[in-house]
Amino acid sequence: ELATMERHFRAGVMPVAVYPEIVSGNPLNLPVVARWLLNVPGHLGGENQYDENDLIFYHLAWCLPESLTGQQLYLPSVDTRIFNNDNNPFDTQRSGFCRYAHKFLGFGGKIRPEHAEFQSLGHEIKLTPEEIAATLRRSEALYCYERSAIIQEATACGCPVICVPSAYWNIQPLEVTEPGIEIDTGPEALAKAKAEIGNTAQILRDVQA
Repeated sequence: ELATMERHFRAGVMPVAVYPEIVSGNPLNLPVVARWLLNVPGHLGGENQYDENDLIFYHLAWCLPESLTGQQLYLPSVDTRIFNNDNNPFDTQRSGFCRYAHKFLGFGGKIRPEHAEFQSLGHEIKLTPEEIAATLRRSEALYCYERSAIIQEATACGCPVICVPSAYWNIQPLEVTEPGIEIDTGPEALAKAKAEIGNTAQILRDVQA
């Protein structure tokens, strides 16, 4: 970091500090600060109030509080070399369900009893990305209890996602606009997610390109 700043100063250009929302203040003490909101400010640490001169960028619409104005800077984080539904022999014969509730459990939430037997893909289970993708390529659906990149990883694998609302996750309409993702309102939500899921992996590849 210091070497980069020195190189910029010697080149006569102004270094810019780019911080994710979990960083408080301006630890690099640079005159230009950009905040890239990858989650709701303050949720996982850091502050929820910024200097009026800070440049604000956000990953997805739900990351930007109504009190802030910013520009979207969206780069798909899904590795489509791993998370895809290409040549998947299980796609027409999917069975079983999986769940993800890492932060939800960390904040004191409890899994619904009917989901307890679903395979967990949370951090308490040591799985490689390839192992997670293999599960998603076989599963009927992922029941997700929180905002997470695994939602897009699942749909990239052709696995519908059912988002489970709770006191922890007050799901907003902006979070369920993609085909194959629905809020858990019962069997009709699962049926709709299955019927509408598309080739998310190819969409992400196009955006990445």
